[in-house]
Amino acid sequence: MRGVLCAMALLVCLNGTAEAQGRPGVWLRRLTLAAACASGVWDIYTTRNAVRLGAVESNRLLADGQGRPRWGRMIALNVGVCAGSALAQELLDRKRRPGATDYVWTGVNSALAVRHAAAAVHNRRVTAEMRRRWDYLLRPE
Repeated sequence: MRGVLCAMALLVCLNGTAEAQGRPGVWLRRLTLAAACASGVWDIYTTRNAVRLGAVESNRLLADGQGRPRWGRMIALNVGVCAGSALAQELLDRKRRPGATDYVWTGVNSALAVRHAAAAVHNRRVTAEMRRRWDYLLRPE
């Protein structure tokens, strides 16, 4: 999993290196894009771990009536946001003159990365709490 995330970050950052040398904000934008995509994967991974121990998904958009995650919807939304951001930043933004757009996208990517990371940290806390409960219930008396 870590290897895939590192490879994805490297691929995004090294795409179009000749163009990036002329624009100082490109490297930072690409790095934050990779961080946003990687933190989205981490969020899904930590959700899976928490659900395996009995937690429920609280986001009604991503869960059914009983709180079970809809994995297809969750993964599709994550991939769509990541791919859409990459396409918008790399292809659509080339028509404009470089300037503040790289830094605006860097801010958007950073906010998305922080949002996913915060959700993943929350999921890790829930997982730890669920493990404590299971350990308490399964502890021999």
